[in-house]
Amino acid sequence: MQPLPHKPRGEIRIPTLLSLAALIAVLYVAFEARSPAPLPETGPGTRWLEEPRSLQPFSLVRHDETPFTSASLKGHWTLLVFGQSHCQAICPTTLGTLNQVLQAILRGGERAPEVVFASLDPEQDTPRQLTLFLAYFNPAFVGVSGKTAEIEAFARQFGIEPGRSEAAHSAGIQLIDPQGRLTAVFLPPFDAALIARDFLRLSHYLGRGRQAPPARPESPSLP
Repeated sequence: MQPLPHKPRGEIRIPTLLSLAALIAVLYVAFEARSPAPLPETGPGTRWLEEPRSLQPFSLVRHDETPFTSASLKGHWTLLVFGQSHCQAICPTTLGTLNQVLQAILRGGERAPEVVFASLDPEQDTPRQLTLFLAYFNPAFVGVSGKTAEIEAFARQFGIEPGRSEAAHSAGIQLIDPQGRLTAVFLPPFDAALIARDFLRLSHYLGRGRQAPPARPESPSLP
């Protein structure tokens, strides 16, 4: 009987090495897919919510007298602000800044978010009044009003207590994602260039599939 050929200790066949390398590559890809990408750098006035917050159902009215509900916030990004058309300075300044934000985003060839102005004075801010008021800034802006109780309930979801105009002015610009969830807040003082930049960074971050954790069905309380 012929003796078996001697196999040196420590010898590893090439197919074994290739299999091991393939396994390591698969594990690396799987790890990368599960690991969230680092949050993009944003300005000091941009507050990112690590857990996006769902909104309770609501039923309001747009300036064109069509319904404005939770479904109206889905399928696109939204920049939402609260105020009144008879505001003398802060609301007009904020809306002017938002128009600059949209123009900056559009100049970069990106899809601009929808801007929604929710009135805290529904008795005065009728659909016609909102249409005339917003036309000074951008006819594409959406004005929202409704019954007083419904507006107040909607505002409280963003930590705004109706009847306190200073609370609305300090609440900032709410960023709502295409799933209709509150995702970030831009706090005053506002800088159009920084808001446009941070909006693009955050929307691209989420658009690459790095979704934040599932939303909590509760009303946010923002200081």
